[in-house]
Amino acid sequence: MPEPLASTCDLLGLDPLIVANAGCLVAFVAPSAADEALAAMRSLPEGRNVVRVGEVLMDGPGGRVTLRTLAGPPLGGHAAG
Repeated sequence: MPEPLASTCDLLGLDPLIVANAGCLVAFVAPSAADEALAAMRSLPEGRNVVRVGEVLMDGPGGRVTLRTLAGPPLGGHAAG
């Protein structure tokens, strides 16, 4: 995530995974395909900054996505869909 976006979200108390943003993609892929998906996206100029931000956890309330970020605690209860 670009530092200006991270700083702004932190300052405003916003979760960058749930605020509207333009030009960003959140892709859900099987863990076994993550490295291949990253490599494919990075092969394009538009994907040069792509990163893996976390993984979806199986526990949590039904109909919700609970994401364990790779750099922090779970971000729980975000509506799926």
